Amino acid sequence: MPGRFAGLVAVVAGCARPPGMGHATALRLARGGAAVVCADAVGGPPPGAGDGWYDTGIVSADVLDGVTAEVAAAAATAGGGAVSFAADPYDQRSWEGAARLAMERFGRIDICCSLMGTTGPVAGDGHLGDLSLESWQRCLDVNLTAPLLLSRACAAAMVERGEGGVIVILSSYSAIVPPAGNGAIAAARAGVNTLTQVLGLELAPHGIRVNAVQPLSVRSDDPRFPNPGLLRLAEGEADSFSTWVRHQVPLGRPQRPDETAAAIEFLCSEESSFISGVALPVAGGSHTHA
Repeated sequence: MPGRFAGLVAVVAGCARPPGMGHATALRLARGGAAVVCADAVGGPPPGAGDGWYDTGIVSADVLDGVTAEVAAAAATAGGGAVSFAADPYDQRSWEGAARLAMERFGRIDICCSLMGTTGPVAGDGHLGDLSLESWQRCLDVNLTAPLLLSRACAAAMVERGEGGVIVILSSYSAIVPPAGNGAIAAARAGVNTLTQVLGLELAPHGIRVNAVQPLSVRSDDPRFPNPGLLRLAEGEADSFSTWVRHQVPLGRPQRPDETAAAIEFLCSEESSFISGVALPVAGGSHTHA
């Protein structure tokens, strides 16, 4: 719906990271007329990282710059704008800087999409009995604490302005049906669901709605947005990714990043004006037989 976000300002965190849901969300908001702060954690592998290292919560500066340019081009055709913000991958408080940038550059915040997160060998992947404390803590830091910090920083700006607002937080279907080998992220995203409920209650008197989305099996064709954690999970539970999808998803296929973004766009819009405190499964019908 062109112009549905005209004059509004959105902060989209996780806009350049795999598997592409933040990228798709930022584009949708920009095409609707919003000015968008494209935020992500920028960095590289830590010293001593092996060949098998990955951390899907960290992106390169080039990818963030490319995504921001795409969002800016989309926003320009709809009367909005875009600016990038690089967070420190290992300092979760740095996410609060995205809210400050939005206020400095655009003067207000109407929409906060806290879509950051991570998986990886040192970010919670593996059986709980084998996880190092550092891996467990990184998973909680990025998947639970960072969304809280950004959401409440944006909420403070919304409350001060006194015109309401919208917050959408990334959860996961693993919070509903936690798989073996992914207990850390399942616990973190279950915490996001409770966080969403409580923030929704606390911010309702200010006209601020808070919701979450719970995707499953997101797979992008864009090489910038791989999903190695999903492939690891699928191959650990079935003989192939396609077999896993057929067994886990009633619709029988992976979901595109834009299918989650469409749900986020709806939750950010006036069409969802009486929805708050909800964690919405975007999982191809999987919740019907959980």
